[in-house]
Parts: sequence; C-alpha cells; structure tokens
Amino acid sequence: MDTDTRQLVWQGRLHLGDEPGIYGDACYVGLGCDLPITVREFDEHPTGAATFVLATENMGTQRGYPSHAMQVVCFEETDMSNHYSERVVRETPLVPGDTLIEADLSGVQPKPESARYLSIRVRLDTSAPPALYDDFVVVGLSLQSTRYYASFGFY
Repeated sequence: MDTDTRQLVWQGRLHLGDEPGIYGDACYVGLGCDLPITVREFDEHPTGAATFVLATENMGTQRGYPSHAMQVVCFEETDMSNHYSERVVRETPLVPGDTLIEADLSGVQPKPESARYLSIRVRLDTSAPPALYDDFVVVGLSLQSTRYYASFGFY
C-alpha cells in the first residue's frame, strides 16, 4: 500500500482495556470507542474503495481467544428528518500495529447534497476472563483512497 496517499483523519491517544491509568498519557475510554468521520467524494474521482488504517500501540491478544474488532459503521438518514439508522459495513480483527480495512462505500448512499457519516468502531475482545483483557492504545486513523476524503466528526 502506498503510504504517501494516506490522509491523516485523527491522531491522539485513547486507552482501551480494563485497567485505567496504566497509560498515563492516554485518555481511558473503556472497552470500546467510536471515531466519527464525515466522508465526501472528490469532484473528479476514479472508482475505488476506501481503505481505513487504524494505528495502535501495545495491542495483543490472548492465545485461544478471538482478536479485538474494528468495524466501519455507516449512519444513514431515514425517512424521518434527522433520524439515522446504523449499519455495520465491514468488520475485521485488529492486528498489532496498523490494521487496514477496505470498505466499498458505494452502497452507502447519502441524501442529495450530503456526505457519508461513518464511524470507525473499536471493540475490545471480552471473551477472555477480565483479568486477561488486553490494554492498548489507539493512536491514529487514516484514510487511503483516490475517490474519498474524510474529516473527523460529523459535519
């Protein structure tokens, strides 16, 4: 993957896990978090998917248990004004370092003159006993696409 075309969407330090305070330089968010983003298309765009890249530090999984999960979630406006439904577009297990997830956003149809409202959701694997939960830090979110660009938050 050509990292030169990655667009940084968010950078920070969010601590996921069950032991608050072990990362003194990160905000503790518990067992999961959502990073809301607004995605728009370039005026002149080729076809293509969006590849989201989630960067983590100190992430691991216990042998014999599934991994933590990363999801691309879309919020689509319903027939009621300002009412949105939530749908998981894609899910993948997290891997140490950078986790990439490619999502075809052509099925996420915004209202005319609107944008796509998405969330990158990170969930801790809670199938292990609580004392074996992993503690790690989410440090960044990027988008690689020649068709889409993103901004952090819903606009």
